[in-house]
Amino acid sequence: MTALFTTRGQATAFLIAVYGGIAIGLLYDAARVTRYALRAGHTATLALDLLFWLGAAAVMFLALLRSGMGELRGHMLAGYACGWFLYALALSHWVMSLYRLLRRLSRHAAHTELGRRLFR
Repeated sequence: MTALFTTRGQATAFLIAVYGGIAIGLLYDAARVTRYALRAGHTATLALDLLFWLGAAAVMFLALLRSGMGELRGHMLAGYACGWFLYALALSHWVMSLYRLLRRLSRHAAHTELGRRLFR
């Protein structure tokens, strides 16, 4: 456990929160990919949103326990926001591009002779 009353402890807690924000961003893209793959309607979208928020809450809870002794502080909220923002700017595009590439490859594989036999 890190003592939050030192500058070093607060910096560590902030960085752990940044990593938590990045993890929440990954969860969001996973929910987005699942929604696209399932062509989810209104009810499925609500269910996926609920699962995302439960996962995001779990990530925040675990990070708070790990770094902040269960206390939510302003610098940790800023860390979560920074982590999600950095993920959205730097990684989300690549994750969604990888998804689109895998989707195209799987469609192409399904149209081959082997794919037709496997996916009958």
